[in-house]
Amino acid sequence: DDARQVSQGWQAIIESGEPRDLRARLRRADGAYRRFVLRLSPVADAAGNLQKWCGIATDIDEICQPATAAPALEPDLRTLIDSIPALVSLMTPSGELEYVNIHNLQYMGTTLEALKGWTTSEIIHPDDKPRVIESWTHAVTTGEPFREEQRIRRADGAYHWFVANGIPMRDDAGRITRWWVITVDIDEQKRDKALIAQALVEISASEARFRSLINAVPGFVWSAAPDGYVSF
Repeated sequence: DDARQVSQGWQAIIESGEPRDLRARLRRADGAYRRFVLRLSPVADAAGNLQKWCGIATDIDEICQPATAAPALEPDLRTLIDSIPALVSLMTPSGELEYVNIHNLQYMGTTLEALKGWTTSEIIHPDDKPRVIESWTHAVTTGEPFREEQRIRRADGAYHWFVANGIPMRDDAGRITRWWVITVDIDEQKRDKALIAQALVEISASEARFRSLINAVPGFVWSAAPDGYVSF
């Protein structure tokens, strides 16, 4: 039932040259089919030419079951949240995790119950967690919007940078009834910023030697003296 969809999706990925996820049931050695998310990424050489594709297949069969049965949420709202191409979380007025969309479960390779213990687990990078908890506690206490950059652990154990934005939902009397937290992947932007910063440091030490490095950065880069004079 999934073969045609996977074939068409794979062809579309090849044509676009962009990383993308597919979902499919794969047959195990004993003949049983289990649900997987297939994360496919292009591998390029130093010149940016596509050399090969790398794929990681993550078993999400156990995750998919609770995702459908557990949350007591309106069906229309659940469908809407699952259709948003980001990590969406609904929190109670007191700041407890109530529901996450399917993208959270697939990305982190865990369950809703496990995610409810995010303050004591390693879902958020240990170096970021104290800051995130403090910021979230402040938002819940004051009702102010929440925004933090944090590293979140993927199903394969790798941490990627995300930015989380939390907005309170209020009733007619102004009381908070629920928090919406939308978390978006910014890992590539973080890597680009780090590359730019490192390149500028190296250029200041030896501009001629590292000019080719800065020209390889995928963006418009310039540097200026303390008085604002553009020197590169």
